[in-house]
Amino acid sequence: MTILRPSNGSQQRIFLAFEEPSTVDEECLPYKWVPMKLGSNADGQLPPGAIECGTDDEGHKAYVARVIKGQELLPASYVPTKQAALATTCQVAYWLTEDVEVLVLENCYHKWVAGQFGSYPLDALETGYSDTGDLPPGVVQCGTDDEGHTAYVARVIKGQELLPASYVPDKKSALASTCHKSYWLTENVEVLVLENCDHNWVDAHSGEYPPDALETGYSDTDEITYTGCCYFMGSLRIGKVHPSFRLMFVAHRAREECVLQYKVLVLTPRYR
Repeated sequence: MTILRPSNGSQQRIFLAFEEPSTVDEECLPYKWVPMKLGSNADGQLPPGAIECGTDDEGHKAYVARVIKGQELLPASYVPTKQAALATTCQVAYWLTEDVEVLVLENCYHKWVAGQFGSYPLDALETGYSDTGDLPPGVVQCGTDDEGHTAYVARVIKGQELLPASYVPDKKSALASTCHKSYWLTENVEVLVLENCDHNWVDAHSGEYPPDALETGYSDTDEITYTGCCYFMGSLRIGKVHPSFRLMFVAHRAREECVLQYKVLVLTPRYR
């Protein structure tokens, strides 16, 4: 797998950072993750030093936490009134009651620092990890394959074509389509990594694309093709926008399916 790094975007995200008093022993962390005992025989009470931050979608108080789900350790909201943690992955939210830890501060202060599109301050708290395996920071996650495995924006060479594709870490291969068929490929795969740019998905249809769309690949007639996405058969899927066909193509169960309505990947440089 090769890493493709365009240097070319402004939603705002907020990150947790710490300020340590000068008296802190450098041998000790100024915080700890406290496992929560949840369920019918536990009280789910918060330990002293937990950080309140907002509410869940029903207005119940929430606290900074993390939780294991599958191969991921996810930042989460612990809600004492529900004795459960709320976390998200792969476009789905989950209430979880096992492997929940609440953040507790000991001899330190916290603050919330603004960030943009995945950027974070140097002293941000490292809360968890994703299931991207050997993928580097900056990859663009978008939906799943046809079996529900997380997918990332990629491209792959097949014959005389450079095809927009979905890279699936669980299968260590890329899914692409051409000539009415879909293919799982393991050679000449490149995954998109963003550096100093932001991405967006812009509505389009019938082979159209915005002027600043990412030129991802080319056909066997040297026509430029673009990365798109759409909901297909109930899940978000990456596809190939092919202007001359006036369609976007999606790889699905050994076939190449076509759609008229989709979104196109656009990259925007960050200006400093």
